[in-house]
This record gives sequence, C-alpha cells and structure tokens, in this order.
Amino acid sequence: MRTKLPNFGYQLHFTSGEIETAVQSPQEIRQLLHSLYGARTTTPDRQVAFSAADGVNLALLPSLGKTRLLSDEEMDYYVQEYARHGIHGPLNWYRTREVNYVDELEAFFDDGKNPKATPLVEQEVLFVLAKKDQALKPFMAERMGERIPNFTRKEVDAGHWALWERPEEINKMIGDWLEEKVFAKQGVKSKL
Repeated sequence: MRTKLPNFGYQLHFTSGEIETAVQSPQEIRQLLHSLYGARTTTPDRQVAFSAADGVNLALLPSLGKTRLLSDEEMDYYVQEYARHGIHGPLNWYRTREVNYVDELEAFFDDGKNPKATPLVEQEVLFVLAKKDQALKPFMAERMGERIPNFTRKEVDAGHWALWERPEEINKMIGDWLEEKVFAKQGVKSKL
C-alpha cells in the first residue's frame, strides 16, 4: 500500500495496534482527535501530528494545540464517547478493509476481472470532491461517472474535513443539487 497508494499509509498505522496502546486516557484521546482534525503543535515550528502517508506522530500529541474545526463542546462530546470503550473498536474498521474489499468485488466485477456492464447506482448522486484531501486524492474519483449515469460532481477548495471547513459552500451545493436533481424531477416545491 505504501508504494501503490502512499496516501493510504495512515491505514497501516491505524491497524498496527500502536495507537490504541499509546492513546487510552480521555486527554490522550482528545489530543489524538485534535491531530486528526488538523491541529498544529504550539511550538514555534507549528507541526502537524497526522499525515495521510504516515499516520499519527504520537510523540507530537502532547504538544498539540486545539483544532480550529471543532468547538470545545463538540470535542468534549467526541472525547466522552470514544472514552467509553476506547479507540480499538473504531480502528478495527481499518483492520477489516481487506475482507470488505474482497466482499465488494462481486458488486463491481462479473468474474473478479471484467467490470460489470450495468451501472451500479441508478439514482441521482452528488459527489463533492475536496481538492486538498490528503487521503482521497482527486485522481481517485476521475472515473466515478462511468458507473453512475446520474452523477453530478462538484468541487470545494478544502481538505478531508470539508463539511467543517466550508459548511456554507457545501450546504449551498447540496441545496442547489436537491432543487435541480431531486425536487424538480419529482415536481415538489422545496422549502430550502
């Protein structure tokens, strides 16, 4: 994975067990979440502790400031919820990726090699590409429209947490798309 999709290197770190060994207390969970939401160290060099290529730099967690993407109240809620059972369970999602990938192949390929000719998704689909996402690079979405006939693609100048970074812009995109592609086709007058 590090050579084919280096932007998914963080997933190897997430599956390693190192993070849940190092991150257990509510304060450690808080700092981990700050790192995932892009907080920087309070040191003069203002480093980030997360990269899509490498995962979490655990040594930097204690020196992180707050993320600008979440309020204190939101962060408190997330910390409280993760602290209930720890982060092992949520990180298991990454440990099951290979099993899920194999299961999902049947939906995309007739015999494991030849793509299915029929579209997978028939309904209207809106995809908002975050142009600065470290993990989900724009090239990865280039061919989405080939399998989704009713596909609308929009772009936003944001990173992985686009909904937090550009909420007004994305909500407008969603509202406009709903008006044009969903409500208008159903003859419904929306209240948006």
